[in-house]
Amino acid sequence: MATVVACVNAFGSFIPPVLIYKRVNLNPHLLTGAIPGTIGIPRLTGWIDTDIYFKVVEHFIKSVRASKDNPTLLIVDGHSSHKSLKAVNLCREHGIVVITLPPHCTNRLQPLDLTVFGPFKSYLNSEMDIWMTNHPGERITEYDMGPLIGNVFMRAATPNNICSGFRTSGIGQVHNGMKTSGPYNPNVFSDDDHAAADAVNAGLMEVLGDEYE
Repeated sequence: MATVVACVNAFGSFIPPVLIYKRVNLNPHLLTGAIPGTIGIPRLTGWIDTDIYFKVVEHFIKSVRASKDNPTLLIVDGHSSHKSLKAVNLCREHGIVVITLPPHCTNRLQPLDLTVFGPFKSYLNSEMDIWMTNHPGERITEYDMGPLIGNVFMRAATPNNICSGFRTSGIGQVHNGMKTSGPYNPNVFSDDDHAAADAVNAGLMEVLGDEYE
Protein backbone atom coordinates (compact mmCIF):
# COMPACT_ATOMS: atom_id res chain seq x y z
CA MET A 1 0.00 0.00 0.00
CA ALA A 2 2.95 2.32 0.62
CA THR A 3 6.70 2.23 0.09
CA VAL A 4 8.78 3.79 2.87
CA VAL A 5 11.94 5.75 2.06
CA ALA A 6 13.94 6.34 5.23
CA CYS A 7 17.14 8.19 6.06
CA VAL A 8 19.12 8.00 9.32
CA ASN A 9 22.48 9.22 10.60
CA ALA A 10 25.24 7.86 12.82
CA PHE A 11 24.09 9.99 15.76
CA GLY A 12 20.92 7.89 15.97
CA SER A 13 18.38 10.30 14.52
CA PHE A 14 16.25 10.26 11.37
CA ILE A 15 14.46 12.68 9.09
CA PRO A 16 10.71 12.30 8.49
CA PRO A 17 10.20 9.43 6.02
CA VAL A 18 8.83 9.62 2.51
CA LEU A 19 5.78 7.49 1.70
CA ILE A 20 5.20 6.45 -1.91
CA TYR A 21 1.57 5.58 -2.64
CA LYS A 22 0.45 3.48 -5.58
CA ARG A 23 -1.99 6.01 -7.03
CA VAL A 24 -2.25 8.91 -9.48
CA ASN A 25 -3.01 11.77 -7.09
CA LEU A 26 -2.13 12.34 -3.45
CA ASN A 27 -4.95 12.94 -0.99
CA PRO A 28 -3.65 14.92 2.03
CA HIS A 29 -5.72 12.67 4.30
CA LEU A 30 -3.32 9.83 3.46
CA LEU A 31 -0.78 11.47 5.77
CA THR A 32 -3.16 11.93 8.70
CA GLY A 33 -1.46 10.44 11.75
CA ALA A 34 1.92 10.11 10.02
CA ILE A 35 5.13 11.37 11.61
CA PRO A 36 5.18 15.19 11.41
CA GLY A 37 7.12 16.30 8.35
CA THR A 38 6.43 13.09 6.42
CA ILE A 39 5.82 13.72 2.74
CA GLY A 40 3.71 11.59 0.43
CA ILE A 41 4.33 11.04 -3.27
CA PRO A 42 1.89 9.34 -5.67
CA ARG A 43 3.26 6.94 -8.29
CA LEU A 44 1.29 4.28 -10.15
CA THR A 45 4.11 1.76 -9.85
CA GLY A 46 4.35 2.31 -6.10
CA TRP A 47 8.14 2.21 -6.35
CA ILE A 48 10.92 4.78 -6.34
CA ASP A 49 12.22 6.08 -9.68
CA THR A 50 14.51 8.94 -10.74
CA ASP A 51 11.76 11.57 -10.45
CA ILE A 52 10.81 10.44 -6.95
CA TYR A 53 14.47 10.20 -5.92
CA PHE A 54 14.90 13.84 -6.94
CA LYS A 55 12.01 14.76 -4.63
CA VAL A 56 13.54 12.65 -1.88
CA VAL A 57 16.81 14.56 -2.26
CA GLU A 58 14.88 17.84 -2.04
CA HIS A 59 13.24 16.57 1.15
CA PHE A 60 16.66 15.54 2.49
CA ILE A 61 18.15 18.97 1.76
CA LYS A 62 15.29 20.72 3.52
CA SER A 63 15.42 18.38 6.52
CA VAL A 64 19.18 18.54 7.18
CA ARG A 65 19.66 22.07 5.81
CA ALA A 66 22.44 20.88 3.55
CA SER A 67 24.50 23.58 1.85
CA LYS A 68 28.05 24.19 0.69
CA ASP A 69 28.64 25.84 4.07
CA ASN A 70 27.12 22.81 5.80
CA PRO A 71 28.34 19.86 3.68
CA THR A 72 26.62 16.53 4.17
CA LEU A 73 27.45 12.93 3.29
CA LEU A 74 24.63 10.89 1.74
CA ILE A 75 25.14 7.12 1.46
CA VAL A 76 22.80 5.27 -0.90
CA ASP A 77 22.59 1.82 -2.46
CA GLY A 78 23.11 1.16 -6.15
CA HIS A 79 19.44 1.30 -7.19
CA SER A 80 19.00 2.64 -10.73
CA SER A 81 16.88 5.54 -9.47
CA HIS A 82 19.95 6.99 -7.74
CA LYS A 83 21.81 7.32 -11.05
CA SER A 84 20.11 10.58 -11.95
CA LEU A 85 22.25 13.43 -13.29
CA LYS A 86 19.57 15.89 -12.22
CA ALA A 87 19.74 14.62 -8.64
CA VAL A 88 23.55 14.49 -8.69
CA ASN A 89 23.70 18.13 -9.77
CA LEU A 90 21.20 19.08 -7.07
CA CYS A 91 23.41 17.39 -4.49
CA ARG A 92 26.49 19.22 -5.73
CA GLU A 93 24.69 22.55 -5.56
CA HIS A 94 23.92 21.94 -1.89
CA GLY A 95 27.25 20.54 -0.75
CA ILE A 96 26.08 16.92 -0.58
CA VAL A 97 28.69 14.23 -1.23
CA VAL A 98 27.02 11.03 -2.43
CA ILE A 99 28.62 7.64 -1.87
CA THR A 100 27.12 4.48 -3.38
CA LEU A 101 27.44 1.16 -1.56
CA PRO A 102 28.98 -1.74 -3.53
CA PRO A 103 26.42 -3.99 -5.25
CA HIS A 104 24.93 -6.93 -3.32
CA CYS A 105 26.39 -5.69 -0.02
CA THR A 106 23.48 -3.84 1.59
CA ASN A 107 22.82 -6.79 3.91
CA ARG A 108 26.24 -6.08 5.45
CA LEU A 109 26.78 -2.37 4.87
CA GLN A 110 23.35 -0.71 5.00
CA PRO A 111 22.56 0.36 8.61
CA LEU A 112 18.80 0.45 7.97
CA ASP A 113 18.80 -3.08 6.60
CA LEU A 114 20.90 -4.31 9.51
CA THR A 115 19.01 -3.03 12.54
CA VAL A 116 15.96 -0.93 11.65
CA PHE A 117 13.93 -2.45 8.82
CA GLY A 118 13.81 -5.88 10.50
CA PRO A 119 12.10 -4.61 13.67
CA PHE A 120 10.01 -2.24 11.54
CA LYS A 121 8.51 -5.07 9.49
CA SER A 122 7.92 -7.19 12.59
CA TYR A 123 6.20 -4.35 14.45
CA LEU A 124 4.13 -3.44 11.40
CA ASN A 125 2.85 -7.00 10.98
CA SER A 126 1.89 -7.08 14.66
CA GLU A 127 0.11 -3.72 14.46
CA MET A 128 -1.79 -4.80 11.36
CA ASP A 129 -2.90 -7.98 13.13
CA ILE A 130 -4.14 -5.90 16.07
CA TRP A 131 -5.92 -3.50 13.72
CA MET A 132 -7.77 -6.34 11.98
CA THR A 133 -8.72 -7.86 15.34
CA ASN A 134 -10.19 -4.53 16.43
CA HIS A 135 -11.97 -3.97 13.11
CA PRO A 136 -13.67 -7.30 12.25
CA GLY A 137 -15.01 -7.49 8.72
CA GLU A 138 -12.94 -4.50 7.58
CA ARG A 139 -9.73 -4.33 5.62
CA ILE A 140 -6.76 -2.04 6.00
CA THR A 141 -6.61 0.68 3.35
CA GLU A 142 -3.88 3.10 2.35
CA TYR A 143 -5.58 5.71 4.54
CA ASP A 144 -4.69 3.60 7.58
CA MET A 145 -1.02 3.30 6.66
CA GLY A 146 0.02 6.80 7.76
CA PRO A 147 -0.60 6.27 11.48
CA LEU A 148 0.39 2.59 11.34
CA ILE A 149 3.74 3.34 9.71
CA GLY A 150 4.27 6.41 11.87
CA ASN A 151 3.81 4.54 15.15
CA VAL A 152 5.86 1.56 14.05
CA PHE A 153 8.71 3.59 12.57
CA MET A 154 9.14 5.50 15.82
CA ARG A 155 9.47 2.20 17.67
CA ALA A 156 11.94 0.69 15.21
CA ALA A 157 14.12 3.70 14.41
CA THR A 158 15.36 4.24 17.95
CA PRO A 159 18.74 5.88 18.58
CA ASN A 160 20.04 2.57 19.90
CA ASN A 161 18.93 0.61 16.82
CA ILE A 162 20.23 3.21 14.40
CA CYS A 163 23.64 3.57 16.07
CA SER A 164 23.91 -0.21 16.26
CA GLY A 165 23.42 -0.36 12.49
CA PHE A 166 26.27 2.04 11.86
CA ARG A 167 28.55 0.17 14.26
CA THR A 168 27.69 -3.20 12.70
CA SER A 169 28.21 -1.94 9.16
CA GLY A 170 31.55 -0.41 10.08
CA ILE A 171 30.61 2.90 8.47
CA GLY A 172 31.18 4.76 11.72
CA GLN A 173 30.61 4.71 15.45
CA VAL A 174 29.67 7.80 17.43
CA HIS A 175 29.83 8.11 21.21
CA ASN A 176 28.88 11.30 23.06
CA GLY A 177 29.07 13.25 19.83
CA MET A 178 32.59 12.06 19.00
CA LYS A 179 33.60 9.58 16.32
CA THR A 180 35.42 6.77 18.11
CA SER A 181 36.26 4.40 15.27
CA GLY A 182 37.46 4.60 11.71
CA PRO A 183 35.22 4.37 8.66
CA TYR A 184 36.26 0.81 7.88
CA ASN A 185 35.56 -2.31 9.90
CA PRO A 186 37.67 -5.27 8.65
CA ASN A 187 35.33 -7.72 10.39
CA VAL A 188 32.26 -6.86 8.30
CA PHE A 189 33.21 -9.57 5.81
CA SER A 190 34.60 -12.94 6.87
CA ASP A 191 37.04 -15.20 5.01
CA ASP A 192 34.07 -17.32 3.92
CA ASP A 193 32.58 -14.29 2.15
CA HIS A 194 35.71 -14.06 0.01
CA ALA A 195 35.90 -17.79 -0.74
CA ALA A 196 34.10 -17.58 -4.09
CA ALA A 197 36.26 -14.69 -5.28
CA ASP A 198 39.43 -16.44 -4.13
CA ALA A 199 38.43 -19.56 -6.08
CA VAL A 200 37.86 -17.50 -9.22
CA ASN A 201 41.17 -15.68 -8.77
CA ALA A 202 43.01 -18.97 -8.28
CA GLY A 203 41.54 -20.37 -11.47
CA LEU A 204 42.36 -17.17 -13.33
CA MET A 205 45.98 -17.30 -12.22
CA GLU A 206 46.24 -20.88 -13.50
CA VAL A 207 44.99 -19.75 -16.90
CA LEU A 208 47.31 -16.73 -17.03
CA GLY A 209 50.29 -18.80 -15.94
CA ASP A 210 53.64 -17.09 -15.64
CA GLU A 211 52.46 -13.85 -17.21
CA TYR A 212 51.44 -12.39 -13.84
CA GLU A 213 54.03 -14.08 -11.63
